[in-house]
Amino acid sequence: MFKTDHEGWSLITVISLNDLTDKPHNAYIKIFASKKREKKKAVISLNSMGLNDLPYRLKNLYQGLINIWYGKIKGDKMNIDMTPESVMKVGKIWGDAFLSTLTTDERLKLVKDIPVHERIKDIPISELEAIIKLMKMKKYA
Repeated sequence: MFKTDHEGWSLITVISLNDLTDKPHNAYIKIFASKKREKKKAVISLNSMGLNDLPYRLKNLYQGLINIWYGKIKGDKMNIDMTPESVMKVGKIWGDAFLSTLTTDERLKLVKDIPVHERIKDIPISELEAIIKLMKMKKYA
């Protein structure tokens, strides 16, 4: 961790992901380290702790990142084979993970400037009907 004595910036602490210890609880963050060796140790640690036991969206996020960064782990080489589809899939995972942390009001603020008909244009009618039905049920509950 790094701190400065400069008056305006003294409240900010910078953490070097590469310098975090190899304790299992650090693996969740250390996977974003810039050094390949540190990142690989974090991936191995996450796998040994049970990557599949993580919440669904978090597991998908880590698996998507691991696939992009490593493909299949072969020695110390990173096998990066990024297609538009794989990048879009990871982007969707990131987006879903981000949106799942927001409240309904926060999500609505993100789209407040987009007309309602634009927001729902790609949603099938059957889904819209189900949403309306749920909204009516909540209103009368």
